[in-house]
Amino acid sequence: IEGDTAKPNFGWSEGLGTWPFEETLKVVVHSAGDVRFDRPLQEACLSLISGSLQMALLAARWQAARYIFISTAFVHPEPPLVGALQECLANLDDNDAHELYQDAMSNGQWAAQVMRELNFPNTYSFAKAIGEHLIVRASSAERLEL
Repeated sequence: IEGDTAKPNFGWSEGLGTWPFEETLKVVVHSAGDVRFDRPLQEACLSLISGSLQMALLAARWQAARYIFISTAFVHPEPPLVGALQECLANLDDNDAHELYQDAMSNGQWAAQVMRELNFPNTYSFAKAIGEHLIVRASSAERLEL
């Protein structure tokens, strides 16, 4: 099923509705993303976070057994110098991901300051890091296996 993840309801004129097929929905795979590293923070968040959250909520609404969210390796601000990068959420210190997202979607001054303080190299990696925190939170709230 195609849609624009940056638009409300994926740009579908009919809205989200119910799962349109007879067979039970088992898995929703979401791998869409804009990999431009230099977008303004609000645009990066709209593209990378809003669409991913919208997709997770759609998977829950359509009663998918599982939501597979494909991210990238470019989320951690400072990868380790030796060894493999651990699969874990990027450290946002004591900053709440939802508050960062809300700020980034409005004027973005505080979120941009946090991005610099935490040494994120660009808006892409920072938005992806915030998004991963929010996807984990939303999936848990919707009881959706991630």
